[in-house]
Amino acid sequence: MTDALLHARDVLEEENCTCVLFGNGKLYKSKERGVRPLLEFLDSEEDFRGFSASDKVVGKAAAFLYCLLGVKEVYAHIISQAALQVLQEAAIAVDYQLCVPAIRNRTNTGFCPMELATANITQPREALAAIKNTLKSLQGEKMMGRKPVLVVMAAGMGSRYGGLKQIDPVGAHGEAILDYSLYDAYEAGFETAVIVIKEAIRADFMQTVGARLQKSPMEIRYAYQELDKLPEPLCVPQGRTKPWGTAHAVLSAAQAVDGAPFAVINADDYYGKAAFKEIYQYLSAARDKEKADYCMVCYQLGNTVTEHGFVSRGVCEVDENGNLIGITERVRIEKHADAICYTEDDGITFVPLSADTSVSMNLFGFTPSFMEALAQGLTEFFEEKVAQNPLKAEYQLPTMVSKQLNEGKAQLKVLHSADKWYGVTYAADKIKVVAALQAFCDKGLYPKEGLWN
Repeated sequence: MTDALLHARDVLEEENCTCVLFGNGKLYKSKERGVRPLLEFLDSEEDFRGFSASDKVVGKAAAFLYCLLGVKEVYAHIISQAALQVLQEAAIAVDYQLCVPAIRNRTNTGFCPMELATANITQPREALAAIKNTLKSLQGEKMMGRKPVLVVMAAGMGSRYGGLKQIDPVGAHGEAILDYSLYDAYEAGFETAVIVIKEAIRADFMQTVGARLQKSPMEIRYAYQELDKLPEPLCVPQGRTKPWGTAHAVLSAAQAVDGAPFAVINADDYYGKAAFKEIYQYLSAARDKEKADYCMVCYQLGNTVTEHGFVSRGVCEVDENGNLIGITERVRIEKHADAICYTEDDGITFVPLSADTSVSMNLFGFTPSFMEALAQGLTEFFEEKVAQNPLKAEYQLPTMVSKQLNEGKAQLKVLHSADKWYGVTYAADKIKVVAALQAFCDKGLYPKEGLWN
């Protein structure tokens, strides 16, 4: 065994990794099971030719991927006979602890799906296609019967509002906007919600909204977005206090979402009943295919502005088939006497926008693979954005959505809601929100005795 392979083996064992690649003074490692790490290495821009690889389990599929990576040698704790033959025929040196007839699946009820997918294949490129198709099929089977989950982003502090608007009462019985959103979501079919908060507001949240939600028929799970909730080797830059952004908030909920398709909302936005019905229906049929099925509910800009200051909105460009082309973030949109305008130079000049412009309110729907994209994108975000702006760079959902679309990994169907948006961007907005919700109760849209009674 060469020194390089010994080093790769030692890292595998000492750090409890699933696979390690070492060469040219560079070390790549993963703790994710299966062939996904090797596919990610293969899709990266790194040249792994001549590297040494160590792996806990090498089946025939993994052996083909190592051939495509161009490694010179492989060490395995366990290797299948078919994998050993593939590597030897490719003149890749092999060292191992145990050679078995075939790799079993994780429940030990049969053979590994990847072993079966590549059983009659002899060429690495053909194997790659079979592996990818099998992964998509497995993901689709996993999603079958999984009901969509609602992810609620409630960790923000509301700097322009001047307090914790996530818990500020707007209903006759002390309900917050979030209560109404969860009520509407449950009516639409959502049975589980994951609420993303942070430890600093946990006590206040649980004493108010959390206490009420104990009476809700929904299953409520909690996830925590913290500044230091980062995978190794990422770390918080010195002096950073700003949260990482909406994409990081959603990624914080990954474990609680548990592989289900999911929708995302802001805790302090009132979306209306139609939006939840639209997105639940779409997600119930969405699948992770060659292009994953995403969706979002758009609103007319005129229904989402406030008279009390500026708002930030994602202006959407949609093609003739109703699919999103891209989102342009306008961070300062204001309602003037004669028009709605945005500015990019702190108010020196303004550009008008039509009131019927489609805008995003962070009401997205995603298939499970988006969580994997967020995890991978976080590392790229640190390398590209945090390195340039360590104190203020933000990892945002619209940016990651656009990235997936631009790379051809997803398509996003734009759904529409004619409902009026209500929110409390500013404290002065609260009066209008309270009046609107009371009017809805008077019309019978919500129970007058309280949402959860």
